[in-house]
Amino acid sequence: MTDPDAGIRAWYAVPGSDGFLKTIRMPQIGGANKFQRPVFGDTRLYVTDSNGNLYCLGSPVNLPLNCTSVDFGEVSIGSAKTSNVTCTAVINLNRIDGMTVGDARFEVSNATLPVGPVAQGTVFSFPVRWNLTTTVVQNTPNASYGAVTPGIKTTPLTLYTNNGVGGYATVFPLSLTGTEVSQKAYFSLSPITIDFGGLVLGIPGESPANTLSFSIANLGSHDLSISRYAYTTEEPANASAVWTYATYSNNTWDLGVGFTSSNLPAVGSVLKAGQSQTVDATFKAVNGVGPYLSYFKVYTDTGGNEFTILEGSASTGPVANFSISNGEGGWLLQTELTMDFGLVAPGATATRQIRICNSGGSVLTISKSKPPLSQIRATVPGVDLHESQTIAVNDCAYGTVAFSPNPEPPNIYDFRITDSWTLNTDDLSFGVHVVNTIGTVHDRIVGPTYSNGSFRYAYLGCYVDSPRLLPKTPYPAGSNNENGNCQTACLAAGYTFAGTEYQTQCYCGNAAPPGYMFYTEDQKKCTYSCANDATQACGGNGGYISIYYDSSKYTPNNSTYDTTPPPPPVTVQSVGNYGYIGCYSEGTNGRALAAKNVAPPSGGGGFVEWCAAGCQGYTYFGVEFSNECYCGNTLGAGSALLPGSTPSATGCSSLCGGNTTEYCGGGSKLNLYQLNAAVVSSSSSVSASASTTSSAVTSSSTVSSSTISSSTVSSSDTVSSSGTVTSGATPSSAVPSSVSSTTASSSASTTASLSTTSTTVSSSPASTTVSSSSASVTPRGPSVLPSVGSFVSIGCYNESAAGRTINAKTFANDSMTVEACGAFCAGFTYMGVEYARECYCGNAMRAGSGPASSGCTMVCKGNKYEYCGGSNRLNMYQVSTAGSSTSSSIASSSSSSAASSTSSSAASSTSSSAASSTSSSAASSTSSSAASSTPSSTVASTPSSAASSTASDTASSTSISAVSSTSSDAGASASSSGVSSVPSSSVVVSSSSSSAVSSSTSSSSGSSNTVSSSSSVSSTVSVSSSATGSSTSSSASSSATVLACPASNSTTYTTVNGTYVIECYVDHAGGDIKSTGQAAATFQTCVDRCSATTGCAAFSWVSGPKNCYLKSTLGVGKTNTGVWGGKLLPSSSSSSAVTTSTAAARRRTRALRA
Repeated sequence: MTDPDAGIRAWYAVPGSDGFLKTIRMPQIGGANKFQRPVFGDTRLYVTDSNGNLYCLGSPVNLPLNCTSVDFGEVSIGSAKTSNVTCTAVINLNRIDGMTVGDARFEVSNATLPVGPVAQGTVFSFPVRWNLTTTVVQNTPNASYGAVTPGIKTTPLTLYTNNGVGGYATVFPLSLTGTEVSQKAYFSLSPITIDFGGLVLGIPGESPANTLSFSIANLGSHDLSISRYAYTTEEPANASAVWTYATYSNNTWDLGVGFTSSNLPAVGSVLKAGQSQTVDATFKAVNGVGPYLSYFKVYTDTGGNEFTILEGSASTGPVANFSISNGEGGWLLQTELTMDFGLVAPGATATRQIRICNSGGSVLTISKSKPPLSQIRATVPGVDLHESQTIAVNDCAYGTVAFSPNPEPPNIYDFRITDSWTLNTDDLSFGVHVVNTIGTVHDRIVGPTYSNGSFRYAYLGCYVDSPRLLPKTPYPAGSNNENGNCQTACLAAGYTFAGTEYQTQCYCGNAAPPGYMFYTEDQKKCTYSCANDATQACGGNGGYISIYYDSSKYTPNNSTYDTTPPPPPVTVQSVGNYGYIGCYSEGTNGRALAAKNVAPPSGGGGFVEWCAAGCQGYTYFGVEFSNECYCGNTLGAGSALLPGSTPSATGCSSLCGGNTTEYCGGGSKLNLYQLNAAVVSSSSSVSASASTTSSAVTSSSTVSSSTISSSTVSSSDTVSSSGTVTSGATPSSAVPSSVSSTTASSSASTTASLSTTSTTVSSSPASTTVSSSSASVTPRGPSVLPSVGSFVSIGCYNESAAGRTINAKTFANDSMTVEACGAFCAGFTYMGVEYARECYCGNAMRAGSGPASSGCTMVCKGNKYEYCGGSNRLNMYQVSTAGSSTSSSIASSSSSSAASSTSSSAASSTSSSAASSTSSSAASSTSSSAASSTPSSTVASTPSSAASSTASDTASSTSISAVSSTSSDAGASASSSGVSSVPSSSVVVSSSSSSAVSSSTSSSSGSSNTVSSSSSVSSTVSVSSSATGSSTSSSASSSATVLACPASNSTTYTTVNGTYVIECYVDHAGGDIKSTGQAAATFQTCVDRCSATTGCAAFSWVSGPKNCYLKSTLGVGKTNTGVWGGKLLPSSSSSSAVTTSTAAARRRTRALRA
């Protein structure tokens, strides 16, 4: 509190044990008065002094001095007292400039202060005198300063310093306190004014009155007695004021018209020194409405005379008049309690007002106010028409209400928003008023409309689009996309549902989305603005789609927004006479099943049973990427069973678009079904990555076929020339291989994913038998890939503090693998993978980078079994030297090259198993290449036991060779791996722990043909022709390294029909071949489709809708970030051109296409 005498006074809020509040010592300010109300903020107290200075109390301050405050104790008026202030210098002071006091009755002299510098720790004192010798007792009513009355007095003493150390205050305040004592009797009456407020008259059954109190006291040192009481209505300062003596009657004192007291002390009563008494005064409007005033004075014999002001008023009750604005500048009748905003568009605002006026005779008070706080809300709640707000006579108060509908997607049916504002006043006839607020949200209209102008496609909601809910794309993704255009396109195509996604994409379908994939608008999932209209939402980040429905074909029902999740999805084990045989990868040079692509069902979404019905009559069918279905009688080259025992492990985890309780493959992965096949349960699927298989294979020269569904070979496996594979104990790589059989029956046992299997396969012309035994092993975890392509691992490296360690070329995505980075960095000396998804290339490492002992612990985004660096850590690879190659060599030569062999036509053999066969019963081969190694698992079969093989290499790659027989008729023998044999041709399959794409060309002169595929799985097809004396070898990967942008940009891709250069984000205009523009799940598929199409000179694959366009002419290339493209190079540009006779080329083309 502020006290004109005592200054700022403060107490602890909780009383002490004695029940009294405990004082907080406060620094004093330069004069306080009753109008300087202290305020609190942020734990601090703010107050001004009489000179207008603002004080902030409670803030920590570095003070230069530590001084004692002075309490003078009791000092009698008319006397004086001196006390000393003692200070210690906290820091070195250059000087003390002086001091001041707030009350001149406290006397100090600057001459008593130290002169010159004051060292830290110096103690000094100076006197302060409280001089009351010349003062007299005086009490000035309504004054806040200058009165001399007994009681506590305080003032600030302020020292001013010039500091020798920065950061300290130069003003130091301290308190001077004392108690003035009167040696005589001293009468006090407080407060000076007693305001009884207003009384409301005319309330039936009530007699209004108000009672307040005042205090009379003797602050002096001697007793006093009360002589008389009097009152007047004139100013007491007027000498002509007429005073009326107060009278006592019926136990009541008369204090003036309307004012009385029942406990005023009797005339002659004695107030002892220090005694006080509380007196109750009552106000009643005895003369009706109007103001009442009385100056009430108390006379004493020796203590002086004092008066107080008694005031009050009386009036009739307030009368509240209530009304609501009509939005057109007028006001509704007082009885109308509905505030209707009408139609308001989302994002717009409409306002109305409530008005309360007071037409009564006294102040009107709002006693209750509960404003609306929703989309309809009071604009200034707690201020406009707030509780306890008063409205003067003949005045009005207003409250503004705004209706602001939240932004929302277009084409939502009109709906109402309601709220209310509850009000009451102290007008007893007013009563509780509940104002009902109503607003209608009227949405914007886009897309097709009915004849009456209303929208046709209504908004259904925001859905997570996985799997794809609406499978059809009516137009390519682009900048013209918005909901209206998408609806128009879907209506033209006859679809019930239209959806927009990722700003630029439009999808159509006929199947309603499941309710459990729905998200409410307040979850803010669909927040991407449309490419063609930023005020509309077109899906959202993370695969969310904004869906609309044709209201003439579909009506939402109870299940539309039923968020109950469906049963867990399952892998269908059998459909009719088809059995599930596992999750298979797509082919490396085309579709795994290329005979037929089944058109989507009319409802739009795929499912297993639909695909089975469309593939009746074929040996195989497969479902892929939720809505795709393919059929065939053979599996394409490179398609293989994927490791894993669960959909998430294999990658066949996409839910069917037409039945989300079933799995329908994945990206470039098929759930594969075979006619009359034994069912492979998903709970016991072969997991190549978690098993080690050793196989002993014996074969006679008359073997017609054999089938090995899946095998896994470790790097410690050894192979004897008899065809026996001996497996080590630790699994290091998974090499699934599959060779289908059409002429022999087979039986096989499949082990669970966490097993070591020893398998013996014996073959005869009629059958193949597989026997197995199992033992538990530990699943393989992530590891550092030792090599990739021509790169070998050199360890974990830290990034340079000066910048990127290598940064000549870089890319990043969430499909990152070491192999992908190796292919991207081909031609550079170094490559590195970092932070699970980043790839960097360079020819030199920046200074400051070096080996790191730890930190390369992040697994690759595209392969959880490989490490891809860490935070500021790279798994670094360097191009290997000749002495450190990890590739395996397969060569045939009669010269002094790395390997030699001889061949004659003395014997011939046909083999479709994973074994190599030679046509000579006396052939021999020796390999001593420094760059090759002993194949860690090689299966070889010969017609006789005369064949032998030795190796002295040190690399760790795995090689599986399959050589087709020699025939005088093109295409007379076909290998079941999907490659047909041709005259004088051989098929060589080289594989190791992961995948890469490699190719090489060898001539029939006997030069060595080396397939370098360190840490990779590749399928190499060698075609030789005696007519031309040349041999062409190309390889196709059977795993993750595929053509993709930007990694494959400017690389060449060689097929039997020519060589193509990949052009990322380039679209060649015009020249479209008729009937193209069809779906292609991958970029690789589009490239292969161009290769297989006569006259195709270029191709464009639109990455959004995944459509493939083939072009007969090469138009102008234009940049388009949504297109991955390529063009056919002239034959002279091909790096592996096949030079044969025209007839031989045609035969070779037919054979390879078959």
